[in-house]
Amino acid sequence: MAQTLGLILANRAVVLGAIKARDLLEQAANAEASGVFDAVWVGDSLLAKPRLESVALLSA
Repeated sequence: MAQTLGLILANRAVVLGAIKARDLLEQAANAEASGVFDAVWVGDSLLAKPRLESVALLSA
């Protein structure tokens, strides 16, 4: 089975003020353009600490 490599974006860092949403979108675009990554992931939780809404972020 072939291995895949993904990049997880720190969407919670936006809420904490450590990064801007635009920077996350740029990271995702760079990851896709690099051809290195097979997937881009973001965290999501209904009960845990706040973060950007994952589906909206991935669709941007």
